[in-house]
Amino acid sequence: MEHEKAKWLSGSTAVCALFSGAEMLVAHVGDSEAVLCRDDRALRLTRQHNCHDDDERARVEAAGGWLTGTRTKRVNGVLGVSRAFGDIEYKLWKSRQWGV
Repeated sequence: MEHEKAKWLSGSTAVCALFSGAEMLVAHVGDSEAVLCRDDRALRLTRQHNCHDDDERARVEAAGGWLTGTRTKRVNGVLGVSRAFGDIEYKLWKSRQWGV
């Protein structure tokens, strides 16, 4: 039973791209990145959502979270990325703390 609960509480990251004619829309969450290769050059299309960036740290702290570690930062001492889908216990943490 505990194994099933662990699967339910797990999270992940993702990248997706939508092409329509000559247009491309790229979306991502977490530390997954999209890179377009053209003429032997790599063009970075996304920026990782991780705790090392000031804006992501501010967003985590504004939601009532905290960061631990100096070199390897972790959200609430566990997560290595500041955005992901899933990780239900962290999404619910804010509502439990703030009564939202």
